[in-house]
Amino acid sequence: VLNSEINYIKAKNEYDSSVNTYKSAKMLLNTKLGNNVMTEIILTDDLAYKEYEVASIAEAVQSALENRYEIKALEYAYQMAEINEKISGKKYPEFTYDYRKATVGLKKALSDLENAKKNIEIEVRSNYLTLLQKKQEIQSGEKAVQLAEEALKIARISYDSGLGVMTDVLQAQVAVQQAKLGLSKAILDYNLAVL
Repeated sequence: VLNSEINYIKAKNEYDSSVNTYKSAKMLLNTKLGNNVMTEIILTDDLAYKEYEVASIAEAVQSALENRYEIKALEYAYQMAEINEKISGKKYPEFTYDYRKATVGLKKALSDLENAKKNIEIEVRSNYLTLLQKKQEIQSGEKAVQLAEEALKIARISYDSGLGVMTDVLQAQVAVQQAKLGLSKAILDYNLAVL
C-alpha cells in the first residue's frame, strides 16, 4: 500500500509537470502563430495515415534536376563563364593570365554544376529512402497499437477475475497510449517525408 501511495504521488507530480509543459507549448505555439498567448486552438483535422502516390525515384530525380533553383542558377553561371571565356579568347592570346583565368572559371562553373546535380540526386534518393522507412514505421506502429490493446484486454480480464492487480491495468493503459503516440509520430514523419 505504501509503495502504491508513493507511486501515486510520483505519477501525480509527473502528470502536473506534463500539464504545465503542455500549457507552455500551447502558449509558444500561439506566439509563433501570431495569436494572443492564451488563445484556444481547436484542431480541425485528425492525424491519419493516408498513402500518397509518389513518383518513381527516377522521375523524382529528373524532376529535381529540371526544377531546382540551384541547378538553374549554376546553369546560368556556366553560360556566363562560357561567354566570358569566348570573349577572353577573342581579346587575349591563350598564354595570358586573363584567358587562363576565364578558362579556369569555365571549368569551375562546369564542375560546380556537375557536383550540384550529383548532390541533388543524392538528396532526392535519401529522401525517397526515408519515405519508405517512415512507411514501414507506420506499419510497425499500427501493429504495436494492436498488441498493446490486446495486452490491455488481457490485463483487464485478469483484474476482473481477481488474478491481476490494478497496477497491471494501468501499465497496460500507459503502453497503449505510448504505442498510439509512436504511431502518430510515425504518421507525422511520413507526411513530412512526402512533402
